[in-house]
Amino acid sequence: MKYIDDFDKRLKRHDAFWENEMDGRCCLSVTAPLNGYAAEAVPKDPADALDFWTNAERVYKRFVHEMENTCFAGDSLPIVNFNLGAAGHAGFFRGAKYEFKDSLWFYPSIADIADGPPLFDEESFLYKKSIEMAGYFAGECKGDFLISNTDSCGCIDALAHLYGSGSLMMDMMDPGKKENIHAALFAIQGCWERTTFEMLDILKSNNNGRSCVGWLKTCASGNHGQAQCDISVMLSCEQFDEFCLPELKAQSGLLDYTLYHLDGHEQVRHLDSLLAVDGIKAIQWTDVAGQPSPLEFIPVLKRIQEAGKRLVIRLKPWELEGMLGSLSAKGLFVKIIAASKDEAEKLVDMADALSRE
Repeated sequence: MKYIDDFDKRLKRHDAFWENEMDGRCCLSVTAPLNGYAAEAVPKDPADALDFWTNAERVYKRFVHEMENTCFAGDSLPIVNFNLGAAGHAGFFRGAKYEFKDSLWFYPSIADIADGPPLFDEESFLYKKSIEMAGYFAGECKGDFLISNTDSCGCIDALAHLYGSGSLMMDMMDPGKKENIHAALFAIQGCWERTTFEMLDILKSNNNGRSCVGWLKTCASGNHGQAQCDISVMLSCEQFDEFCLPELKAQSGLLDYTLYHLDGHEQVRHLDSLLAVDGIKAIQWTDVAGQPSPLEFIPVLKRIQEAGKRLVIRLKPWELEGMLGSLSAKGLFVKIIAASKDEAEKLVDMADALSRE
């Protein structure tokens, strides 16, 4: 594995995390830019932006350049982040409308949910591009780097992309439309099952049987993936249980290591339901812009750990000391971007000193 000389040792700590244990300390992924590196800006020109996100060779070279200029400290791993948009499998359906800008933006393409469930399209640009890019990355990496799976997660979020969040939430309150919503979610779940495992199978040869969630830098031996229901910040507990829980139970029953992306403290009201899903192995607390520091939610984070779930959390460097002083390091994965190699190494030393059961 390029850029690190203790790959097996790092994998051992990742595996300890998934076993809800600690191997000396928490699993700590710390990176820092080297040589004044700054990420390339997304082009403003629409055609160039499309190429920026979907030209496999360009994407690969961009990540290689980033990794060449990154300090990988602690348990961090060099991963090519295969990213075609959150809930990007919405683009695998006939008639989907979207645009690549700073990320992938969708526009409603379903006029009425009662017209029938969306239809998976094998000839869709995003589906064909996903398969093409997975194959290209696997062929180029040759074991030098790990490759993440795509960010195709969240079937209800994908339906919101296709139908519009406002229309979807209004129809959730219409008893006559609920059956149509469930039918649409069933169709999108079928697409998720087919395409997720199709791409995982392509990438496994390079990843030596492992799989990754690229933006979080998590890695597991087996089929690992992210689940999410970002729209749930606007749903009641009853709506979450009716419309979101079925996909979470289905997906976590198919994956070996399911991580739930809890996107902001508004989702805490759904936490009891999430903790009751046996297949969800880990909860990822998201540091949403404009919300308080994760240090303000220690009781909630302890509740996740006490329920037997692993905890994934992104922190700023100054937050690590307080977090390790409050939480168990067993089943704890911390991701930090440091300002420098020196700061990254000091954070690893801090984790060594402060991690506790």
